[in-house]
Amino acid sequence: MNRSKTLLALAISAAIAATAGCSSDSGTTAATTPTVTGTGAAAELTLSNDNIYTLAAGFPGTYIGNGETAGVTSDSVDKVTINVEPGTLVLGSAQEALIATRGSKININGTAADPVVMGSRKWFNSWVAKTAYTDTDYDGVNDIGENGLGEWAGLALMGFAQSNEGVDVIAEGGIGNYAGVDDADSSGSISYVVIRGAGNDLDGNGNELNGFTLFGVGSGTAIDHVQSHRGLDDGIEHFGSTDHISYFVATDNRDDSFDWGQGYRGSVQFALLKQSSDGGSGAGSVSDRMIEADNDKANPEATPVSLPTLANFSMISGTGVLNKDGKASEGVLMRRGTGFKLYNSVITQERAKECIEIDGDATFTEVAQGGTGSITGQTANGLAVNVVLNCQTKDGSDDTDSDGTIFNDADIITWFDSSANNVRGGSDFGFDADAVTTVPAEGTVDMQDTNFSLTVAMGGTLAPNFVETDYIGAFPQDSSNNWTDGWTINVNGNVTVWQPAAGGTLAGATPTGDGSCPTGTTFIETVDLPNGAGQMDVCQLQRRYDAGDF
Repeated sequence: MNRSKTLLALAISAAIAATAGCSSDSGTTAATTPTVTGTGAAAELTLSNDNIYTLAAGFPGTYIGNGETAGVTSDSVDKVTINVEPGTLVLGSAQEALIATRGSKININGTAADPVVMGSRKWFNSWVAKTAYTDTDYDGVNDIGENGLGEWAGLALMGFAQSNEGVDVIAEGGIGNYAGVDDADSSGSISYVVIRGAGNDLDGNGNELNGFTLFGVGSGTAIDHVQSHRGLDDGIEHFGSTDHISYFVATDNRDDSFDWGQGYRGSVQFALLKQSSDGGSGAGSVSDRMIEADNDKANPEATPVSLPTLANFSMISGTGVLNKDGKASEGVLMRRGTGFKLYNSVITQERAKECIEIDGDATFTEVAQGGTGSITGQTANGLAVNVVLNCQTKDGSDDTDSDGTIFNDADIITWFDSSANNVRGGSDFGFDADAVTTVPAEGTVDMQDTNFSLTVAMGGTLAPNFVETDYIGAFPQDSSNNWTDGWTINVNGNVTVWQPAAGGTLAGATPTGDGSCPTGTTFIETVDLPNGAGQMDVCQLQRRYDAGDF
C-alpha cells in the first residue's frame, strides 16, 4: 500500500533578520559546536507515524534549530518546530541524541494507547530478530551488557531559562550552549513518551546525557506522562530550568532516578521512581540515588538557588547494596546548597543506607532552622510535609562532608519530625518494593486520608500547576487512578514494547513499506515488523533542521 508520507514543511514566517553566532563576554562557546548564523525565521515540520525514524549518525545526533551557539537571542535564532505524531518510533545509536536548541520547539505528543517510543537501533533490531543493520554503528552485539543500557544518548531540551552559572552555559558532552534570562521560555510539549536505553557517553570522556535532560527549560514547556526506562545515567536531570512535570516515571536507571542542579526551580506532581535491584550480580547492577540534588558544585550559594516543589512521589528502592561506582546506594541526597519542598510523598529504602541525607553547611543553612549545628525545625526553603519514610536501617545520615561541620542522624530526625503528619516507620510498614502503588501492610499506616490535603500542606493555596490530593504517594490506595496503565514499560505488568499507531496517519491499517521517505530524511531500509504486523520504512533524520531547510 502506498500512503502519503509527507513531511509537513511549511515556512510560516520570516521574522526580523538578525545575526547569531557572536561570542558572549564569557567566551563559553563549545568548541565542538559548529557556528550557525540564524535569520530569526520560523518553520514547522511533522514526523508522521507511518515511518520509523533514526537520528543522524554519530556525535551528537540531530539538532532542531541553531540556538546552541553562544550569543544568540530569541530574536536571532531560527524558530523551528518539530511535531511527532502518536505512536511514532524514534531510534538512535551511540553518541546520538535528539536535541531541541534554544528558540526552537519539539512537540512529542503520544497518547495512552499510542505512546511515542524513543530507543536504540540495537534494541529495535534485536526485537525484530535482525542479525545486522545497515548503519555501521550496529554490530549485533550489546556492548554495554545484557540489559541494553546506554545504547544511545537520549532526548535533550535546551532553553533560555536561567541557570545560576550564567548565560551561554556549555552543556554536558559539548553539545552546545543553553540558558538565558527568560524563565517563562517554551521548548514545546512532551506527553506520553517512553525513553529507553539512553545515557550513552557522548564524547568518550564520561559525559553522558540522561534519558531526559533539560538544560535551562522554561515554564512555558508542557511535560506530562513521560517514562525514562533502563538508562545508563539518570532518568531525568535538570540544569537550571523552571518547567512543570506531571506524571513522571523512572524505572531501573543505573544512576539517579531524578537529578537537579544549577538553580532548578521547577515543579513535579505524581512521580514513580523505582530503582533496579542487583539480581545477585553485585556492584554496578543497582541504581544509585532516587534523588540527587545540588544547587551548584563550585558555588553552593549561587543564585538563583535550586528550590523545586515536589508532590505525590513514590520512591521505591531496589534490593542489593552497591551502585555502579561500587558504593552503597542511598535514597534522597540533598547537597551543595539546594533547597526543596516535598509534599505527600513516600520514600522506601531496603538497602542498608538512609532514606534522606542532607549534606553540607550551605544546604543546612538553606533548609534547617538554626542552620549549622543547632537544628530546630524546617525553613520555607526546606520542607517535608505529609511524608512517610520506610527505611531498613535509619532515616537520616551522618554527614561526613569536608566542610568542617558534622550533622548526624538525630539532626535529620529533628528536622523531619518538626513538620505535621510526617511518619517514620523503620521497616515496620512492610512496603512491597515491587508494588508500585506502595501500599503498606494492613494495620500500619493509612496513606489516604483527608488529613493529607495537599492544599493544607502547601499553606492553604495550591502551588501553580498542582491539583488537590488527599493521599501520600503517586497513587491513591484505592487504585482509582493508576495513571501508568497502558503506556509504560515494566510497570504493573505492562510489557508493551512498541506497536504501529492505531490512529493518526495509519488510521488502523496494516503498514506496508514502499521505500519512500519524507523530504529532509533519507531512506535506509524497509523492515518487517514482528508478529506479522506489516512493514515500515526506516528514514534517517539529518544533522540539523533550521528554517533554511523548508
